[in-house]
Amino acid sequence: MEKQKKLLILGGITHMIDVVETAKNMGLYTIVTDNNEASPAKKHADQAFDISTADIDALEEMARQEQIDGVLTAFDDINTWNAQLLTERLGLPFYATKEHLEISASKDRFKEFCQHFNVPVIEQYEKNDDVPVDYPVIVKPVDSYASKGITVCQDQAELVEAVEKARRFFTARPSARRTFYRYESRRRNVLHFAKWPGHFIRCHRPIRP
Repeated sequence: MEKQKKLLILGGITHMIDVVETAKNMGLYTIVTDNNEASPAKKHADQAFDISTADIDALEEMARQEQIDGVLTAFDDINTWNAQLLTERLGLPFYATKEHLEISASKDRFKEFCQHFNVPVIEQYEKNDDVPVDYPVIVKPVDSYASKGITVCQDQAELVEAVEKARRFFTARPSARRTFYRYESRRRNVLHFAKWPGHFIRCHRPIRP
C-alpha cells in the first residue's frame, strides 16, 4: 500500500481551512503549524504544531522527524518567504524560487519584469523628474507589502505627507525610493494561477472599487 503523503501547511488562519480541506480531499495527510494554538485551521488538520512559521530551524527539525513530503502556504507574504527557505533546506520543490519572490516583493523589479515581456504598466513619477503630476496619484514604498504605507493623494500637500508616511514602511532600506503612480479608480481584477503538470489553471476574481 502506498504511503500517504504528508503536507506541512504554514499558517492556520481562517482562510487556510479551505487549503486544509482541499488537501485532505486529495488524499494528503495535513499538518498545520503556527505560534497560535487556537488557529482555526488546526482544528481541521490531521495534526498540528505550535511552532512559529518564522522559526525555520525548529520547522526543519519537525519536518524531518515527521517525514514531510511537501510544504504549502497561502494568503501571507511572509509565510511564503518562510516556506521557500524551508523547502530549500529540506530539498523539496516549491512553486517559487527566492528570485521569484524578490521580483514579486519589489514594485520596481516587478514593473521592470512586466516591461521586459511587454506587459502594460501604469506610468510612474519620480522625485525631481520635472514631469507635471496628474492627480490623483498613489504612493507606495517600493519594498513593503500588505498595502502598508500606501496613500491615494489628490494634491501636492497630500503627496508630501504620503511620501513621509511611506518612508516608515520600508522593510529593508530606510533610504530606498518612494514611488508614485497615476491612480485609477475603476473595477479591478485579481488573477490567481495554479500550475498543474503541462498547463496553468487560472482563477479569475473581479473586485469592485
